[in-house]
Amino acid sequence: MDRNLKAEAENLISGYSSSFHGFFGIDENDVISEIRWFAPMDKKFPRELSEYLMGQNIASSFSEIPESSEVDIPVQSCRFRNYEFSFTGMFIDVPGSLVSWHSRILLIRILHLKDISTNEYIVEHLYCLKDIITINPQMIQLKKEIALLSNSDSNTLIFGETGTGKKLVAESIHSEGKRRNYPFISQNCAAIPATLLESLLFGVERGSFTGAETKAGLFEMADGGTIFLDEINSMSVELQSKLLNIIEEKKTRRIGGERDHYFDVRLIVATNEVPETLVNEGRLRKDLYYRLNIARISIPPLRERKEDIPKLSRHFVEKLNKKMLRSIKGLEPDAYISMMNYRWPGNVRELENMLESAFNIETGDYISAEILQKYMAEHRIISESSGSSIISSRDEHGSFQSEVNRHPDNTSLFSGYYISGSETVNLERLLKDFEAHIIRSAIREEKTLSAAARKLEMSPQKLSYRMKVLDIHL
Repeated sequence: MDRNLKAEAENLISGYSSSFHGFFGIDENDVISEIRWFAPMDKKFPRELSEYLMGQNIASSFSEIPESSEVDIPVQSCRFRNYEFSFTGMFIDVPGSLVSWHSRILLIRILHLKDISTNEYIVEHLYCLKDIITINPQMIQLKKEIALLSNSDSNTLIFGETGTGKKLVAESIHSEGKRRNYPFISQNCAAIPATLLESLLFGVERGSFTGAETKAGLFEMADGGTIFLDEINSMSVELQSKLLNIIEEKKTRRIGGERDHYFDVRLIVATNEVPETLVNEGRLRKDLYYRLNIARISIPPLRERKEDIPKLSRHFVEKLNKKMLRSIKGLEPDAYISMMNYRWPGNVRELENMLESAFNIETGDYISAEILQKYMAEHRIISESSGSSIISSRDEHGSFQSEVNRHPDNTSLFSGYYISGSETVNLERLLKDFEAHIIRSAIREEKTLSAAARKLEMSPQKLSYRMKVLDIHL
């Protein structure tokens, strides 16, 4: 092969090293004839797995591999001995052939790589549509919406209660779409202080403040791919203004920097509170809301899709058996009855956590109803939603349930409070929850602290003190 032609081909391929993890060389018989991994994947990918893939027929080993070049391939999965991984990729044409390459080059991006023997991820799992486990019609429709949205560039807003799987949905949008061969970067806005979040998102130049070192921001790093900002409602209003600006201009400037960095990024954000309520309460800028709410996905809570509980439970039991080296066969029939009567304030995440808790103490082959009922009894459900008041009660299975009692004039103050059932309750906890909800309701209605204090017939100073005690934030 001509030396200049080979150098040109090598340069072309190396240009993809920032977006892909490596490539397969495919010969004229559709056989993988060469494998090369870019750094740092060259040190992560198991050698025995590469040796297994060498010589495999690409068409028979993986499903739905297209024949034409310059085409993205669907998500593929592979399992060999102690390893499992999934990947996607893209065929490219190169000028001529490189030694043993006779046909095509398939660029590879690893979505997840796991050592089954240790249950550890070598490359963290990136979810796709098949990971959304459901038989619920609403969730099936949601999966169809994800498939439609996946190839869009529009900003997307995901709304769902805590534990419903907002990150799973965001990763699925990315994994199934045209940006799947480029980075997916996730950041929880509530996890770090606002000052650090700004430098993390937009980058920083060395010397801009004491100890600062030059670092690219997440928008730069995700160029071509997707950024997922979880709990966007935790972001300060000031930072929301800066975020709105870079969304509109498609460029960032690092803190202390002098030049702009342009980017091409799909932005997905999520909130566990009703977005319109956040806007009305001044916690989400209205102009930012309009920018983000171009495409909208609302995830139903688990209590509205209880037919999924058996299927999800079987999935988690299988997963936990591998993780904890157990051989639990499933759940007792009465355990399912208890689960179907529970309110699930923590949604799917709580279901998984509850089963893991049961795995730690169950000695039989099946998880008993008694163990699950003990868990449910220990977890008081005090769920709050905008414009509704919560009245706590217990059902016969030990779950702490909630019910709405509204004031006749449609205010969100309690008009009554009752407890049913014979089980004991923590009166002090209930009184604090009751007081906290009344204060929040008054603030929502009156908008200002002084007006809320007048409504509650107390001084603003005393109201501020009670808010501090009850951990209520404006």
